[in-house]
Amino acid sequence: IQPGSAAEAGEIEKVARHDDNVSSCGGGRLFYPLIVETFGIWFAHSLETLKIIARKCSVMSSLSVSKAICNLHELMSVRLWRYNARMVLDKLSSSCCFDSPLWDVM
Repeated sequence: IQPGSAAEAGEIEKVARHDDNVSSCGGGRLFYPLIVETFGIWFAHSLETLKIIARKCSVMSSLSVSKAICNLHELMSVRLWRYNARMVLDKLSSSCCFDSPLWDVM
């Protein structure tokens, strides 16, 4: 398995699922999925999209483009880990009791 292969598969799947819906809205809209693997691999198209967003943010604020990119990476990273933690907790809560020793550390 190559690094980034899950991100590439994720982009293909998301484009297949959502692109027709976005295109049917009209107005020349384009769909750019933001794909990142849990352990840090950002798909190339996702990085380009973040750079476009960062440039727009830097125009509207006093941040440099590089600082805006760092802020976006940090924000996306925190959101990803938070979402993954919720998924794990949901899975654990549906499959075990909260009175087990695992929950004593929380």
